[in-house]
Amino acid sequence: MVHRTYVCKRYARYDTIHAMKQRITLSIDPSASARAKQLAHIRKTTVSGLIEQFLQKASLFDKEEEKSFALRWAGKFSSAPTKSGDIRMRALKKRFDLA
Repeated sequence: MVHRTYVCKRYARYDTIHAMKQRITLSIDPSASARAKQLAHIRKTTVSGLIEQFLQKASLFDKEEEKSFALRWAGKFSSAPTKSGDIRMRALKKRFDLA
């Protein structure tokens, strides 16, 4: 299990990397604070956990980096017209579900 967080220190114990989390201060409306606490209670987490989950899901760069080359380019190209007797092209189209 690897924890992906913003860290100030890291230390390894067995096969798990534990991370020290960094504290930040946010200023939000009191009603928003109350709603965040209610939501955190419902989801059985903390307000910090809610914000961390939101930021991980909202990060555009992490999602792009996680995708493999094949997934980023899937569906971006089309095959050139070929002769109907091309055995290799038929096999490739069948293997990769191409029309």
